[in-house]
Amino acid sequence: MLRGVPSGPNDPDEQQSPVAFVIEDDAASRDLVCACLESMGFQTEALQPSLKAIEKGVASAVARDVVVIDVMLGPACDGFDVVRMLADRRFAGRVVVMSGYRTDYLNLVHSMADAFRLRIAGALEKPVTISTLQQLLADPSV
Repeated sequence: MLRGVPSGPNDPDEQQSPVAFVIEDDAASRDLVCACLESMGFQTEALQPSLKAIEKGVASAVARDVVVIDVMLGPACDGFDVVRMLADRRFAGRVVVMSGYRTDYLNLVHSMADAFRLRIAGALEKPVTISTLQQLLADPSV
């Protein structure tokens, strides 16, 4: 059975933990965010910061899943590119943007995602803590 394609009321997919797709080029930050999310009950999947890898990674995402995006990812793509790709794919899950750089970049990506009508859970300045992630992701309807 394909993940995210319900087959009925006893669909095992409905019992799976939500997945958090973490798009972060810095290994230490990526590991920290994954550990925080795993402690909150998410399965995590770290995706390489390239649009092709991200598109392939989130292809199986469902509405209860989350994508956590660093704004500054490197030469292959950035948070702006990822937000555009998620909007083009009509990603139904929640989106968290984060950055350790200038706050105006973080706010701009957040505004862009909102304009594309993505489900924005919020924006975080790094370093990320478990309490800030818990606050943002506490309400699955956001």
